[in-house]
Amino acid sequence: MSKNRYVVDTKTDRPNYLQQLVQEYTVSTDLEAKQQVLANLANFAYDPSNYAFLWDVYAIDLFLEAIQGEDQLLKEFGLGGVANICTDSQHRDYVLSKPSSLRAITACVSSNHTECSINAMTTLLLLLISATDLSTRKHLLTIDLERRLRQVLANPTLDIRVRTMAQLFITDHYSHPQDAS
Repeated sequence: MSKNRYVVDTKTDRPNYLQQLVQEYTVSTDLEAKQQVLANLANFAYDPSNYAFLWDVYAIDLFLEAIQGEDQLLKEFGLGGVANICTDSQHRDYVLSKPSSLRAITACVSSNHTECSINAMTTLLLLLISATDLSTRKHLLTIDLERRLRQVLANPTLDIRVRTMAQLFITDHYSHPQDAS
């Protein structure tokens, strides 16, 4: 658990508070502290009034870095942060410009960690919903993603929420030849 405690009195303190969280995450060597800080940042990413502040402190880079790491909780919180913030066009475009991050998000679809899988599918669905051009859709709707979604469906031991979401994803985006091409 983080030893540093911050109190946000007003919205004018928000940028400073977010900067302190990012700084704590960056310098901390304590995994539990990093998990807590990233979870807090992901929660702030839920509120559109924080998008600009989070952009200014490069929180998106922490989320994307965590997705590519080994710790399942950091992945979960990183994916949650990206899912929360990718409805913002600036953050969405940034995520879409990072092929390695998109591959890491796609890889998390078939994770045995329920929340990682759900957050990964949610992120990809939100990116698809906002995709205004066919090229972006093709960039997201890869053969690897379809393979992973079908793996999820074929695994009866996975949480029903994960399998249901995978089924809906396949039905909406891979059942029609024009969507998958």
